[in-house]
Amino acid sequence: MKGSRETADAVARQPIAEAVESVHARNVFSRDRMDPLAAAECDERLTFAYFRQFPDGIVTLRYHARVIWGRPLAS
Repeated sequence: MKGSRETADAVARQPIAEAVESVHARNVFSRDRMDPLAAAECDERLTFAYFRQFPDGIVTLRYHARVIWGRPLAS
């Protein structure tokens, strides 16, 4: 390892409805790949789970990254 660097925390906030909709932006949960009833049930369960974790209705997530660099070891 030659070095590393860590970023400061970044905070992302969004209303629960937007957070649920963002799940459908992911390929496996894409609305066009899901049966409409399954998508509705998914929305309902996600909304319930998010409200349990974020009772104020705003999903708050913190992100950070650590980057490590160097040279590969000889085989």
